[in-house]
Amino acid sequence: MFGIRSTAVPRQRRSASVWHVQPALPAYRFAYFSALYQRHGLTGGVLYPEKDTTGLAVEVLQSWQMPKGRTRKLPLGLLWQQDTLSVPLSRGDILVLASNPRYLTTLLLSLKARMRGARVVWWGHYWSSTSRGWRMGLRILLMRVANAVLFYTEREVEEYKARLGRHDERPILALNNGVNIAPIQIVRKTYLAGSRQREILFVGRLTPKAEILLLVQALALPQMKGIHLHVVGEGEESARARTAAETAGVSERITWHGISTDEAVVGAIANRCRLFVYPGQVGLSLIHAMAYGLPCIVHSDRWHHMPEIAAFETGRTGRAFKPDDAEDLATVIANVIDDIDLLDCFSARCIEITETSFNTNNMAERFMDLVKRLQ
Repeated sequence: MFGIRSTAVPRQRRSASVWHVQPALPAYRFAYFSALYQRHGLTGGVLYPEKDTTGLAVEVLQSWQMPKGRTRKLPLGLLWQQDTLSVPLSRGDILVLASNPRYLTTLLLSLKARMRGARVVWWGHYWSSTSRGWRMGLRILLMRVANAVLFYTEREVEEYKARLGRHDERPILALNNGVNIAPIQIVRKTYLAGSRQREILFVGRLTPKAEILLLVQALALPQMKGIHLHVVGEGEESARARTAAETAGVSERITWHGISTDEAVVGAIANRCRLFVYPGQVGLSLIHAMAYGLPCIVHSDRWHHMPEIAAFETGRTGRAFKPDDAEDLATVIANVIDDIDLLDCFSARCIEITETSFNTNNMAERFMDLVKRLQ
């Protein structure tokens, strides 16, 4: 007896969506998310508050952009990100959450994802300059509900596995947080220290953690004679820094360029400088400068920097000085700024590091590796 052959078409497995819930969408993240959802073809999107698009100027929203509501303050310092609980999670989806423990919505979204059969990825710092013991403990506790962890850098992965994560068998990976180097490559000129003036560059927000006053103080010391400082950035310390420069008598040796996210503008300044100097707690500004091939001067206390300090190699990408020591900062700058051959070697290594990692393309590739491991 012959059976009847079914003509039904087998149901295709639904492609898993990847949802990012972020407290903001800053300009430096745009290229990374575009790489994920456009070049790599992920489905899903990025949810972020409507008003939190720092430095982002996009006339037409991309398909992955999903501005939702606003962030509300709650008692006890907690925060609530409106409309994010509506993210349409299904079994097999991946939900990527920022690590800030103050967001009550993050905890609720984690629970929702686990109930729906979606995988949760915790994305954030292991430790940074702003970390406090109790806050880090809370982050680690909340991290336990995730299926995987994404740290900012490989160094953080190593530190976590050597300490708190010795027996953690989940995927623990790193993106090596970086910048979009494509527009930098267009405007960057070949670095030859001998063809540049004795000029140094600071790039970043002028906040207390940047310690721009320390650099102004160092500039006034005798060993810094003849060195000119370019400052690209603004912030709450701007007025104090200008006043300090006038008091120290170095105003004529500082050019205040203001803030700019236009690489044509930043590049024109960076291309004339021999060094990048960040006196305080450096983060993504370090990667930005290294991508221009600028040798870097930063302080030596790793635990009082942001995670991106992992890209810095003492003696290979620049020099380090004693924290909060204007005399040592001035001495380190003075000792290296005229060592032309050494600076050229530092520059080559900076470009090598940012071309291979710490850029948005490599970040996207690393994230796709995590997606494969979770599927």
